[in-house]
Amino acid sequence: MKTKVIYKITNQVNQKVYIGQTNNPRVRWNNHKMHAREEQPSMVVNQAMKKYGIENFIFEVICSILPVSDEKEYCKTADDIEEYFIQQYQSHIDLGKGYNVYRGGNSYPRSEEFKQMIRDRWKNPYYRKTHLHNGKKGWFKKGSKPWIIGKHHSDESKEKNRLAHLGKEAPNKGKNKYSEELMEQVKQECLNGRSHSELQQQFNIPLGMIKKIVRNIKPIDYSKWKSTKGKTWKLIEGKRVYFDKVK
Repeated sequence: MKTKVIYKITNQVNQKVYIGQTNNPRVRWNNHKMHAREEQPSMVVNQAMKKYGIENFIFEVICSILPVSDEKEYCKTADDIEEYFIQQYQSHIDLGKGYNVYRGGNSYPRSEEFKQMIRDRWKNPYYRKTHLHNGKKGWFKKGSKPWIIGKHHSDESKEKNRLAHLGKEAPNKGKNKYSEELMEQVKQECLNGRSHSELQQQFNIPLGMIKKIVRNIKPIDYSKWKSTKGKTWKLIEGKRVYFDKVK
């Protein structure tokens, strides 16, 4: 188990501080600096670093917490010590002397000022675009599965959805992007010997849709197929060399 430490970030311009905990101080400080360079940092302390300049902030470890065998108890101890230092340095955002949004740890309530800041942030279209994944808030690693996979609607939810759409007709029911007249013209041209590519250029219809329209309307003329006349072949130096088939 890695040793947890309590660290302090100090703004040398106004002496406001931020208290946090980590088991890797170097990586944690680099993360703060990285997020401070974003267009809209999410953490209050990172926003301040972007505003005043990263060079005006000092990172220092102020306490190390000795590991114990019980990991759950160890995390609780770290949260309690973090809360103690937040109170000692009066770094909670409500007091106007720091950048801590939590009272300590990860389970403490957020301040009203922080809640309002989050509401205002989600009104920004750019922020919503960069923080949404398949309609859900939060960052997702590249290659991760969408959050809905493996989830199922409850019977109550299904019934509610059914009643909401009861008696309503699907908006696209019976409608087709291409008229019957146009599709008949495509079929007729196909029967006249036009290729799929030529039909695509003539009617400006995607090739996949052309294939669906003309499917099963023209029998295959096998007489046009080239025959090997009972022989097999393979490429040798870029040329076909024919052999008698082995029966």
